[in-house]
Amino acid sequence: MPNLNWVSVQRVVSSLVLWIASKPIFALIFLLVLILSTNAISGWYIHRKMNSEMVHQLKKQAEEYEKKSKEKEQEFQKIINPLIEERDALKKRLIKIVPAKPPANETELIKRFKALGY
Repeated sequence: MPNLNWVSVQRVVSSLVLWIASKPIFALIFLLVLILSTNAISGWYIHRKMNSEMVHQLKKQAEEYEKKSKEKEQEFQKIINPLIEERDALKKRLIKIVPAKPPANETELIKRFKALGY
């Protein structure tokens, strides 16, 4: 007893061959559409895979950049903190100094300059 699936496959193949023989232009157009759609689908899959890899690499680079920027910021803070403390100390000292009064007239201004050695 022959396999029924094999008989149905033979019928489908024979009908396909008859259709191709009777309408070769439609068969070529169908084949071309099939090839182009297969190519487009495979290209999309490859492009999607490449994009996911690129995104993964960019995330990794972003993490490295954040780590480096935190380290550089800590180094910057080590350098800048003593300068800020020194500036604040100088501000406190300047508050204690009495500001100089502007000269009342030209003669007083000339006396001050002569006292400075000009």
